Amino acid sequence: MRAAGIERVGANHEMVPYAPSTGRWIHYWPARSLLVLLILATVVLFISGGAWLWLTTPDVGWLRTTNPHTTAMMRQREEEQRAAGQVDPSRLEWVGLAQISPYLIQSVVEAEDARFFDHRGFDGKTYGRRSSPTSGSADLP
Repeated sequence: MRAAGIERVGANHEMVPYAPSTGRWIHYWPARSLLVLLILATVVLFISGGAWLWLTTPDVGWLRTTNPHTTAMMRQREEEQRAAGQVDPSRLEWVGLAQISPYLIQSVVEAEDARFFDHRGFDGKTYGRRSSPTSGSADLP
């Protein structure tokens, strides 16, 4: 702290006697509290969003060891057959990947995402384009 009587240079280069702080920081206090409140609200939103996501995501760990009896797509196709009057009893049998032709596996992968082997899970070139039934990347907007 400066001793009384010591001068300082003012805005117009004139010598002004030193005066202690006038407490202008008090004027900034509402902005600081608003910033702290905004940061706190953001943290609370992230934590509550993460908790909501964790609580509402279904447990699919059992799919590692057990094959599902039916899937949503299988049920939808059965409903469509019933609506069309075609009753075809399904005969489903799970087979190992080694028993499936590699050409069939590759064609399914190609049908879903033609650039699958060219990227590491996220295809930046097709992101943002509208997907069409023939363009692959059906899960992107």
